[in-house]
Amino acid sequence: MLKQDTNPQDKPIDDVEPTRRDTFKILKKILQKHKQHSYTPLISVFLFCLVIGFLAIYFIPGKAKPVQENQRIAQQSFPDTMLGFFAETSFSISDDFSLPMAMTAAEDEIVVGGLNVQGNQCHIVLYSKDGKKQNETPLPEIPTDLLIPKEDELFSGNLLITFRNSVGVYNHEGQLLNIASAPKKEEAFFTSIAADSEYFWVADALQNKIYRFDARGQLNLTLEKEKTLDAEKKPFAGFGANNFYLDISLDPQKNLWVADAKNGCLVPFDKNGQWLSPQVWGTHGSVSENDLSDQFFGNNNPVSLAFFQDGRVLTIEKDVNRVKVFTPEHTFQSLLASPKTFYALPHPSNGWNPGIKKEWNLDNENMLVPILKAHILPNNKVVLLDQINLKIHLFVEK
Repeated sequence: MLKQDTNPQDKPIDDVEPTRRDTFKILKKILQKHKQHSYTPLISVFLFCLVIGFLAIYFIPGKAKPVQENQRIAQQSFPDTMLGFFAETSFSISDDFSLPMAMTAAEDEIVVGGLNVQGNQCHIVLYSKDGKKQNETPLPEIPTDLLIPKEDELFSGNLLITFRNSVGVYNHEGQLLNIASAPKKEEAFFTSIAADSEYFWVADALQNKIYRFDARGQLNLTLEKEKTLDAEKKPFAGFGANNFYLDISLDPQKNLWVADAKNGCLVPFDKNGQWLSPQVWGTHGSVSENDLSDQFFGNNNPVSLAFFQDGRVLTIEKDVNRVKVFTPEHTFQSLLASPKTFYALPHPSNGWNPGIKKEWNLDNENMLVPILKAHILPNNKVVLLDQINLKIHLFVEK
């Protein structure tokens, strides 16, 4: 598409054994204290059980290393009947990226953006659908989202790229055609972009606002706390506290949906920016990672969403590394992929500056979000960006 002139640890054994000896001493004292007494059969049974319990503790092997949260979740098994998709293929992007941050796709091409493998250059790379690198283009800063507009969308045939506080429109030759920026008085962190036939929308996770721009790049509407209204003039309560997981997508009717990670729900607006409050759905803070309803596990979920052409909704959750698919009526349909699909041991990246480590889409444990972006092709094939394993996955419906 774009051409380029390219090129809690284990205790030591010494600490475990004294604990066992102390346990045995306590047991011995209890037995000695009551040695001269006669007991009723009931008390005898009780003490017998107590002895067995202490002996069991004594003979338990050395304390095992606590299982990390991501390992515990990754090892869970979900029934195969819950999986409505299968992995068709995947390919590595580790030769090109140390920190991939954005991805979009069309029928025959996949574009990924982020820091290169050396960590000294931001760029986007075009791959064929079978993972062959076609070309790359350097960028002035790290991209946070990418969009290839469809034929009926604004800037069709070009590539939209969001940066920290601006959006660039690039042609096939990698030339910058237009740029739109955040309001001058505000710091911004753009995280997502969507386009229809008239406007393009941008999510600002730092200000918790959604901006609408026209074809000239002029800002003409802002969705924000208490200023955006629904049909009954009820003020919108806002998207919650600042976070870097504010994602947007357009449904088949061109309504704008926001994955409000902080509040654990999906929030819709019509094309004119009116808040569709009765259609808000999702529940924040499921107590179980096995819950496959419309609840979203833990804090700051879901981090991303996308729509199938038939109105079904795909959501992405971090911490459980889980991708779910819901019916157009917003009831759970299936897992696209379970947590173990994307699990990898956390490893430090050598390709980027630790000074900005907390700034680029890391979760609360300071780890990369495993699956951050999804794109759904017209044939319902799903393309996922895997930040931890540095791969692109393609899933097909069963």
